Amino acid sequence: SMSRARLHPLLRYSHLRRWGCRVIWDLRRSPSAAILYHKPPYPPIPPDNLRRYATIHAVRRMNIRCNFFPYPWIIYADNPNGVRIVDVFRAIKDALEVPLTRAEWQGLSHKQREGAYRASDERRRSYPISRRLGIKRVDCLQLHTRFAGLSMSWDAPNTWYMTLARPR
Repeated sequence: SMSRARLHPLLRYSHLRRWGCRVIWDLRRSPSAAILYHKPPYPPIPPDNLRRYATIHAVRRMNIRCNFFPYPWIIYADNPNGVRIVDVFRAIKDALEVPLTRAEWQGLSHKQREGAYRASDERRRSYPISRRLGIKRVDCLQLHTRFAGLSMSWDAPNTWYMTLARPR
């Protein structure tokens, strides 16, 4: 049921919260770079927090969508023993590392292509670890590379929407 799948507070988006959620994570970086924002010096998220279930009552799969994506990509976070916060972060990261297909690239508008190209350039300069050529899905986010939390979908079962924001 809907009520059983309440999100863990760490992942929950709130429009009242300055950062959107309690986590600061730039999606161009590894999930291990995610930090807690509530008080300086902004500690990394404790490993035992990352191992907590992503929902109050464990679910085996979460479907994550994002209205900001140029295509209806769905991110699947799976764990037969219950999806954990770390599973959600890894699933998001892995999905955004996927290179754009030729058809996807060709389907982008001129403006979207320019933005994605600039973003890939910037990503490769800032994070040499991801130097591999080509445009990745994460580049389509352009400037909106900060995870700002998840909200439950009202119509699709087991589905949450990811809010993105600009890094500050």
